[in-house]
Amino acid sequence: MNLAKNLRKYFRRRFRVKEKRGKIFMIKLESRKNVRLLGIFLLIVAFTFLTGIATAVSPAELSIMIKGGRGGGWIDILQEDLNEFENKMAEKGTPVKIELNNYEGKNEPYITKLALMLNSGTAPDVLYVESGIGADFMRANYFYPLDNFIEKWQPWEETFDMFKKAMSWAGHAYMIPIQSCSIVIYYRKDLFEKAGLDTKWQPTSWDEIISAAEKIKAELPGVIPLLYTGGPEAGEQVTFSRFLPLLHAAGGALYDEGKNKWLVTSEPLLETFKFYEEITKKELINPQIAIDADADQIAAKIFSEGKGAINQFGSWAYEIFWGPGAPYEIPNRDDVVGYAKIPAKSPGASFRGQDFVNQSGGWNYAIAHNSKNPELAWELIEFLSETERQAGYNAIKGNVATRKDVIMTDLYQQGEFLAEVSAWLEYTYMTPYINPGYTGAPRDNLQRAIGRIIIGDWNAEQAMESFAKALENDLGSEKVLYTK
Repeated sequence: MNLAKNLRKYFRRRFRVKEKRGKIFMIKLESRKNVRLLGIFLLIVAFTFLTGIATAVSPAELSIMIKGGRGGGWIDILQEDLNEFENKMAEKGTPVKIELNNYEGKNEPYITKLALMLNSGTAPDVLYVESGIGADFMRANYFYPLDNFIEKWQPWEETFDMFKKAMSWAGHAYMIPIQSCSIVIYYRKDLFEKAGLDTKWQPTSWDEIISAAEKIKAELPGVIPLLYTGGPEAGEQVTFSRFLPLLHAAGGALYDEGKNKWLVTSEPLLETFKFYEEITKKELINPQIAIDADADQIAAKIFSEGKGAINQFGSWAYEIFWGPGAPYEIPNRDDVVGYAKIPAKSPGASFRGQDFVNQSGGWNYAIAHNSKNPELAWELIEFLSETERQAGYNAIKGNVATRKDVIMTDLYQQGEFLAEVSAWLEYTYMTPYINPGYTGAPRDNLQRAIGRIIIGDWNAEQAMESFAKALENDLGSEKVLYTK
């Protein structure tokens, strides 16, 4: 305002401008110098005017990369929300244009692509990051620190402590949890009924799981009793959905946080390997299917067809595998699919002395370290993380929410399954997921050991001995701990 006023005064004084009722009607030019000055002045005014127009109509640019995969209508809803954010920002006079990059492949190549982009400084502003690899990325300083944002953000107070811990590294928060999971023992009620088993099943020990599987085998030839998997080809869920909860159920852990070492031998580790050895020797699983690269998909399909009885897997499977419109939809799913908590090896034998265990990981938002506009990126994350919006995302994807306010919404509580498995967070473990390095040698060697048991090459003792030697060779003797 002052600049415009001063320019007006200068213009009137220098060129002897006369006005009548606010309108210029005469300009007296006294010299060629004044003509030149007038031309320069008009060019400045024109440039300023055109620059102002360009600034007003040019939106800020923001990019977000997510892994869509099998998420029902989630991607369409997300795109609608991104459009809503653009409209909201335009109304505020700060327009933004968002580019959505949706990766539809498997986890491993997505993580590799993300790592390469972050390392080269070409990653999108807002990232969709799996908890398992998040610790490695945080340690590599690939993410923008969020401390200044979350200290004024109320939903952070609603976030469960174990997820807060998993989002942080070296005293700083780098990720915002948006979805997690519980691990469920799914079972076919119709098969249980045919085999003479109780359709309201909640095993309280490993013996009860094995006993039910043996009954299925005896009464229903052609049905695979247990859909457990093993081997590195079968992927992450070999360890995450199956082995790690069983290890905790036996009273063990894979990582000693106090000593910062990987536990390569222990009684609980041996007992967990023995569980795999027992179900293999009793022919309660199909080894060929169990070690296949598409083992999870095959198991989901077999379960949907009523050819497999018990499948220990993530809570997301209820919607994305067997829900309406899913690849292996079970039309009467709510009637025939039962779900139970994972029991301790025996009551009270779990790592915390509880009767049941759970395992949680999840996916999170992060801001790339190379983002040119981290404040705007945070504004988008904040918008997408609104309570009702998060409840909707989790409900449609069948994911467990990471915040108390989201879980308590009417929309979230309408789903009987989701409400039930969310209550299991009291039993959940995040370790060793929050420890950098898990997604490398520890996980890979575990999967290899389990696979060798399933195909009959190793017994439990050989599997533990081989796992210990392999991890010591990969990480060094100072990184491992023998307790048996």
